[in-house]
Amino acid sequence: MNETTNLLAIVASEYRKRRGMTYRAFAEALTEHLVNTSISHASVMNWEKGMTEPSTDFLLTCLVVHNDWRAEWAIDCLCAKLPAVFDRNIDGRLIILTSRVVAMERIAQSG
Repeated sequence: MNETTNLLAIVASEYRKRRGMTYRAFAEALTEHLVNTSISHASVMNWEKGMTEPSTDFLLTCLVVHNDWRAEWAIDCLCAKLPAVFDRNIDGRLIILTSRVVAMERIAQSG
C-alpha cells in the first residue's frame, strides 16, 4: 500500500466510524442526490483496506453536490490523493494550487 492509498484508507475509515455508519450506510450517504452514480459497500471496504481509491471524478462530484461532512470528506480525500493540486487554507477551505499545476504542465510539455 503506498502512502496516498494509506492516507485515503485512514480518511475513509475515520469519517465512517465517527458517524457510526456501516459500510453500506456510508456508501449510500455519499451517493445520496448523485445522479447515475452508485458506490457499493464493498467499494468503501476496499478503500479502507487500501485496495482501491475513490476516483477523483467521484470526489469532485461529492464536493460540488454536498454541503456537509461529505464535502469535507471529499476535500480531505482530494488533499491526500493529489497534494500537488489540492490543499486547505488556514480556514480549512479547499484551495487549488494552480501555480503548481501550471508548472507541472509546462514541465510535462517540455519533456
